[in-house]
Formats: sequence, structure tokens, C-alpha cells
Amino acid sequence: MDTKEEWRDVVEFEGKYRVSSHGRVWSNRRKKYLTPFLVRGGYALVILKVGGKKYNRLVHRLVMEAFSEDFSEDLQVNHKDENKLNNRLSNLEMCTNQYNSEYSNAKQYIVTTPDGTEVEVFNLSKFCRDNGLNSGKMYLVVTGYRKQHKGYKARYKE
Repeated sequence: MDTKEEWRDVVEFEGKYRVSSHGRVWSNRRKKYLTPFLVRGGYALVILKVGGKKYNRLVHRLVMEAFSEDFSEDLQVNHKDENKLNNRLSNLEMCTNQYNSEYSNAKQYIVTTPDGTEVEVFNLSKFCRDNGLNSGKMYLVVTGYRKQHKGYKARYKE
């Protein structure tokens, strides 16, 4: 595990914001860490303000852009442990859309419905769409950050 936290300027916001290898974002002007918002899909987003304008940025992309020599706008960032809130550099990798999709779809889940029925799920996003659930919130259930979402509980299949 990466224990030593390293800091770099946020690309295109040099001197104003810094990002750490542990996934934290610092405002030089306000002298404090930014509190990320949870957005659709379960990702952490921060709002960077410069010259009266606001810029929404996903934390995992800020980390990779600052620290990875392989960063490319054309590629996606994969969370190796599937925890979209774990934005440590050691947990992130650049990849193609196909790889990222196959990586996430390789997971299997056991979902318990509100009536107590257990269902084996191979694509959590599709299951959520089909059942009117928020996939980001269900992912937080699977990873243990939430107990349930709309009465649904879930876990990784062992």
C-alpha cells in the first residue's frame, strides 16, 4: 500500500489547487481540503473555482492526470478494487473503455430484494436500470458504505 502521500499541482489549475497520491484535493487560496460530492455512478467530484468560474472535476481523473505518465483524455480510469471512492494512485489504472467494461462486468453479486428473495446478478448497472435503482447507491451498498438502497441489499458473490 502506498503510505507516503505525495502532492502535485492540478493540471490546468497550477498554483491554485493540489492533488495528492491518496486522492485528496487542496485549495491553496482557501487553505483547506475540498470536500468531494458523490455524483451519479458513485464517483467523487470536486468543484474548482477560478476567476468566478466553476469547474467540475472527477477526483480519480485529477489524480491520474497529475501522477500518471500514461494519462490520456481518450482513455478511462479504472478503480482496481471497484471502490469508486478509493482514489489512491495505487488503486487506479488507465485503460480502454472495453477493458473497463469487462473488468466491472466480471464481478458477480448477490442482491437481496425488499421481499427477501436472493438474486444472482452479473451486471449491477443493468439490474439497477431494470429495477429503478441508482447504480451509484447500490455500488455503495455492495462495498459496505451503505446498508441498503430502497430496501435492496447486495454483496459480492464469493
